[in-house]
Amino acid sequence: MIRKSILASLSLICMTQVSADGSTMQIPEGKITDYHCIHPDITPSAGPGVVDGFGVFIAGDYLYWTAREDNLQYASTGFSNDPALSVPQGESKSPKFHYTSGFKTTLGFNLGHDSWSSNFTYTWFQNNNNRGKLTGNYAAGLTPSIFPSIDLTVDDYFKSATTVWGIHFNSVDWEFGRNCYISKYLSIKPFLGLKGSWQKQIFNNSYKAIVSDLATNYVSKNSNFFWGVGIRLGMSTSWHLSESWSFYGDLGLSAVWGYTKTKRVDTYGIGSGADVSPVNEITRGNPLSPVLELGMGLRKDVWFHHDRVHVGAQVGWEEQVWWDQNRFSAERGVQRGGNLFLQGLTARLRFDF
Repeated sequence: MIRKSILASLSLICMTQVSADGSTMQIPEGKITDYHCIHPDITPSAGPGVVDGFGVFIAGDYLYWTAREDNLQYASTGFSNDPALSVPQGESKSPKFHYTSGFKTTLGFNLGHDSWSSNFTYTWFQNNNNRGKLTGNYAAGLTPSIFPSIDLTVDDYFKSATTVWGIHFNSVDWEFGRNCYISKYLSIKPFLGLKGSWQKQIFNNSYKAIVSDLATNYVSKNSNFFWGVGIRLGMSTSWHLSESWSFYGDLGLSAVWGYTKTKRVDTYGIGSGADVSPVNEITRGNPLSPVLELGMGLRKDVWFHHDRVHVGAQVGWEEQVWWDQNRFSAERGVQRGGNLFLQGLTARLRFDF
């Protein structure tokens, strides 16, 4: 009897007492019902939305970004094959990274259920003009990061080293979230979704040397293709300064599982002799790449035509970190390793109608 009484008490604790129109009813905790008074809207929608609209919005972003990657050293100074020669202090050299333009485009929908929204964003960015060049002579000391396994005498030296690194970056993001106020001047949008990306990198190096008094050319051409898809989640925030001005801050985290294919082909020629290919290899893998996305800036929102059209404009700074995207071969069968970084200025226009 006592046991039944205890179980009955526990079952009552798990029920929520709700009084709607004078009558009392019990609803299990966590059960969704059609009674709006049971679950009041404590986080009102932050939109943005329009009056009598179609629930559709589009956006376009102009990107002025730079792409950088770890461990892209192509040559070093401060080296000589002659142990009796004293050379000045040297350093490792990587390509000089430049800024260039790209774009994003977004198509989204405001859904009727609890003011949820869903959108798709495509990002295109290409930068193939990251170059570097070093010159040397017998006394200056120069050594490449990639060269065939041959014996160099004390009279051999490198005259120059050049490199070019480039990337063609594409991604598609799907978000599903809800933008809502948690205070009078602060709104947040937690979201979940998917991230897909396909990328191609090139890393080509060329060296000129004097070996056994003969002009020597060595060229190493490297490519790295990656595609993948994975879960993405995060949060967007808006810190409202007034009715139309706000600061925004965005955070996104993804785990992208994919496929990578790295190819390296080297060509080696001495004097007037025929060129040979001492290295010709392909490496494949299935990495899981963590991705971190950050952004912040200033936003302006305005409504026109009796609140039937909304226009949002914003400008800010964005950063992306793709872990372990450098899979170029440093030596045969040995990958370099290193993170890929995308960052720069982003300007957006958004239209709701």
